[in-house]
Amino acid sequence: MSKYLRLYLPDRMEMTLSLRTNCIKLYAVSAIITSAAATLFSSLSPRQPMTMALDMGISAIRLITPLFISLLAHELIFNEFNRRQPLIDLAYPLPRHALLIRRFAATFILCLALLPVLAIPLAASAFMIGHGQPQGTPPGLGLPFLLTLSFIAAEACVLCALATLLATVTSTPGLILVGTLGFTLIARSQGTLDGLPVTEGGPADSRAGPGLLHYLLPDLGLLDVRMITLYDKWEFLEAGWQWSIISALCYAMVLLGLALWSVQRKDFP
Repeated sequence: MSKYLRLYLPDRMEMTLSLRTNCIKLYAVSAIITSAAATLFSSLSPRQPMTMALDMGISAIRLITPLFISLLAHELIFNEFNRRQPLIDLAYPLPRHALLIRRFAATFILCLALLPVLAIPLAASAFMIGHGQPQGTPPGLGLPFLLTLSFIAAEACVLCALATLLATVTSTPGLILVGTLGFTLIARSQGTLDGLPVTEGGPADSRAGPGLLHYLLPDLGLLDVRMITLYDKWEFLEAGWQWSIISALCYAMVLLGLALWSVQRKDFP
């Protein structure tokens, strides 16, 4: 068991390479942006400044996460397989699929580390904003906040798998960022697209489009459960939330499987 873990988990080389991608600077800048957004927009709601701060902070986290993943995938995966000398890495006694899984794991681990880096300053900022200003419905900074971050982590797993796939199949570095952001926007809008009214007698393509996307893409909007944090009420957690997590993780496994299939058949010059 330990042999397989050493084979597929990132070692010191992967983590050192990851830290060379200016991760520390990205962590610091992301934390500052999140706290600044929470502080600035909290004044828009004088009656519930703490709730507004958390709302904007969580939105900032969900915006920064795909950007961060795209940058890491470009540096850790795309550059290794396209720009640098991949034959040097592939010359080690390590199969291609293990090398890719290691890089995927390093990307996901660094993304998981980003969440507390952003969440702790956000919670501290929200607490200081709401200090001395009691609200009728105070937000929940305990278990509800942790559960919200867990759902964001599940979404990050899907995005890491997608960025890994894009990094292995494309030769254009900008496609990783554009593809990840476009996928995120469409997948998070699944609920909105399903709720659009359908005009009787309209074109068949207009009726089939949202339904087709529903089967091809996961509904990442279901993983946004910030309402339980903003109002500290578990009633906002929809029934069957476990299936949302399971479906997202299964979709991530499919994307990672496609990435492994692609890198196994990739020809290096």
